[in-house]
Amino acid sequence: MHVTAAEACAVPVDRAVAAMTAYDAWEAAIGRRAPSMERVTEGPIREGTAWRTTLSLLGAERHIESALRSVERSGDGGVVLRFDGTAQGVRADVLSRAVPLGPDRCRIEVEVEMTGESLPGKLLLKGLSVARGPVEDRLARGLRRFARNVEAGTVGPGDGVI
Repeated sequence: MHVTAAEACAVPVDRAVAAMTAYDAWEAAIGRRAPSMERVTEGPIREGTAWRTTLSLLGAERHIESALRSVERSGDGGVVLRFDGTAQGVRADVLSRAVPLGPDRCRIEVEVEMTGESLPGKLLLKGLSVARGPVEDRLARGLRRFARNVEAGTVGPGDGVI
């Protein structure tokens, strides 16, 4: 299952990149919603950093293993972040981009590719595919809220990003 969202943002791309790479703020925001979140790797957050998270998703407690796979900066100031994760037989590859549109505008894009790695995972994705529109709508709403928070300069713990 493939879902995408994109949102224009009235800030320079470097400001969007700073918000997208504010990993400590992301950890704090997710930690407020998750019963448990643990950074598995030690030291500063970098490529290869991994997390173990438990959260309520789709009416059940889910255990998610995720990792930051790569951070690629482009010559125009943009960035591409790649994460991957697994939960109960579902693998997700997440690509987030900040693309400059001008000196004071950029576009933030998110792509999520989910694949079932087990029968329960495939069944879960089959159920989600029926609700693909609502899943994409929820992703778009979250990205829209994030972009507005970036514009307002309020990305950080307690800002409602996630």
